[in-house]
Amino acid sequence: MRPQLLHLRRSRGAHHRAAVVAKQHEQASQQEEEKPPAGAGDFKRRPVRGLLSPLALYWDYVAWLWKSTTIYSLDKQLGRAGVVERIRAAVATMEALERDAGERLRSSELRDEFEQTLTAARSLRAKAETFPLPSGTNAVAQAVQQQAPPIDPQRSKISNAMQRIHTGFTMGGLATFWIFMGNWGFAVGFFLQSIMAQLEYYRMAMQRGHLPARRISLVATTILFSFACWLPTYHNYAMANVGFWIMLYYLLIRKTPGTISDISTTFMGVFYAAYLPSFWVRLRGLGSILPAELVLVKRLANVWPSWAPKMLPPPDVWTTGALVTWWTYVSIIAADVGAYFVGKRFGRTKLSTISKSAGHASPNKTIEGLLGGMAFSTAMGTFAAYMLSWPMWYLTGAIYGAMLCVIGLVGDLTASMFKRDAGFKDSGNILPGHGGYLDRVDSYIFTAPPAYLYITVALPLFRRLELALFGV
Repeated sequence: MRPQLLHLRRSRGAHHRAAVVAKQHEQASQQEEEKPPAGAGDFKRRPVRGLLSPLALYWDYVAWLWKSTTIYSLDKQLGRAGVVERIRAAVATMEALERDAGERLRSSELRDEFEQTLTAARSLRAKAETFPLPSGTNAVAQAVQQQAPPIDPQRSKISNAMQRIHTGFTMGGLATFWIFMGNWGFAVGFFLQSIMAQLEYYRMAMQRGHLPARRISLVATTILFSFACWLPTYHNYAMANVGFWIMLYYLLIRKTPGTISDISTTFMGVFYAAYLPSFWVRLRGLGSILPAELVLVKRLANVWPSWAPKMLPPPDVWTTGALVTWWTYVSIIAADVGAYFVGKRFGRTKLSTISKSAGHASPNKTIEGLLGGMAFSTAMGTFAAYMLSWPMWYLTGAIYGAMLCVIGLVGDLTASMFKRDAGFKDSGNILPGHGGYLDRVDSYIFTAPPAYLYITVALPLFRRLELALFGV
């Protein structure tokens, strides 16, 4: 009897251990399913300190962007806005099909099924726009969010504002140091930043199902910045030939055939994040096209004490291009600051009243904020023109400042359209309080070519006009 009981106990123990192991495997598989795919989620900073911390941060962020823009590790966990946008796009495609091929559909066997599907899709769109949807699909993240202690909204706003101010001042100091590093250092710095901007744009585009060619885009970016720095005369010709190399890559090297959307996205990434910003390098490399001394500003030299030492750096540092680039940056910052504070205090009229597309891209922007930003930018541009001794500075500076404000707003709204279409709140999260790199520099992308043309074409014309009118 005892051996039978012993055998029964052993068998029960074996069954119990097998059940425990099976349960552990089931829990592990569930946890594996709950984990986001490779490349998903936000960028995580490594705790690196010292002089190499900026380089480590840049390297980690670019590596994360490169990994998150691969075909197999793309983050597909959309938020509510992304889900609604996808549903709208799908229904719009079906409605376009009904409009373009309505007669054939109505006379075919697919008529009943198509009409039922279209009706159901429209009903789904109406419900998605009114019903609350979860912010994500990761159950682990939702559980952590539910267990987290409540956050004071007022304290959160203050903390976010302080982060934005701290990040803004830090970037301003770094930008000043970077602008006056010389042409070579400025070009290399902008090249590295363009890689970030390009990968952030491709990350948003791939979220919509497009597959750009990142490697040839990186080669094209290198070519464009090299020409802008060392062969600016042939810079535009380089952009014209970049298209040939991109298509050659698609035809000979890429394994999968390129589609219209893939090729268009690749071209847009090179144009938007490489060609347009490379004009800043051309602007920075301008020599003494306008009369400017090798000092911080010309008028400062008139009041510089005679007993003070004349600290003149190498000619490659204090140039007309460097001074104009710095003051242009300051004017764009003034436009952003003025638009933010005036819009926050007096903003009542939304941009959607004059443009539905602009209002859809950025619902919080107001006409009062635009006017406030234009006033701040115009004042700063006029002051910069006075300090740089531009011809008819009271007029040329005001025009320049107003132009920078309007074009900067177009750049801001363009990036907002990209993010809204992709279902992203921010293009990334490398900058505390701001988001991604594009979130901070979107106002600077479209302003570079007009600023370069204004300095090289418009100002000499104003100089001739001043000589003709005043003889000075």
